[in-house]
Amino acid sequence: MAGPQNHRLAYRPLRGGIEIYNPRVDEIGSLGLAVRDSLGRPGVWLLSCYHVLIGGPNDLPNAADVVHQPSDGANTIATIDATRCEVGLDCATAKLNPGVMAVPQILGIGPFGAVKEPAVGDFVVKSGAMTGITEGIIDDVQGDTIIIKISNSFDANYDLSLPGDSGAVWLRRDDLSPVALHSGELNDLQRRVKASRLSSVLQTLNCQLL
Repeated sequence: MAGPQNHRLAYRPLRGGIEIYNPRVDEIGSLGLAVRDSLGRPGVWLLSCYHVLIGGPNDLPNAADVVHQPSDGANTIATIDATRCEVGLDCATAKLNPGVMAVPQILGIGPFGAVKEPAVGDFVVKSGAMTGITEGIIDDVQGDTIIIKISNSFDANYDLSLPGDSGAVWLRRDDLSPVALHSGELNDLQRRVKASRLSSVLQTLNCQLL
């Protein structure tokens, strides 16, 4: 399996879990998945978090913004799509530049299954730019908000997520079905994290998996 340092290297074709960066926002994040238009319009988009690609909840999308992969600025891979973003679900997209390819895989995990709905008790895994591959358990489902915790059998110092993992996708561990878009850490004593229901994200953005 790939480790955290590997997630911050350059990858062509693109795949989920790797580092991405909008220099205006100045916050490293993770590429979740490559997606396409649900109505068949041409193009491929990368899916990540609103706060990674666009900024805070009061920031408006700027169609002139570009995305780098990795964050060193040497390689521009995509341009923000101001029409495919939703601050409430903390999700956004950027359209890949001509000639930039992506594959339906996640670094360190490989191919994945069809999207499924999250359920309390599901064991899940993610591949993110900062902590690499980590696993947890869905602790709560509140509408489109998914709460994930560390397994009780893990050391209390286990890092489920760190800043830079935002935008990664959580998958069910048993069948690698994507269920949620990772948003970040919760400020609670249980060191839980939050995510957005992936089926709602895709429906809202008029996207489907590549």
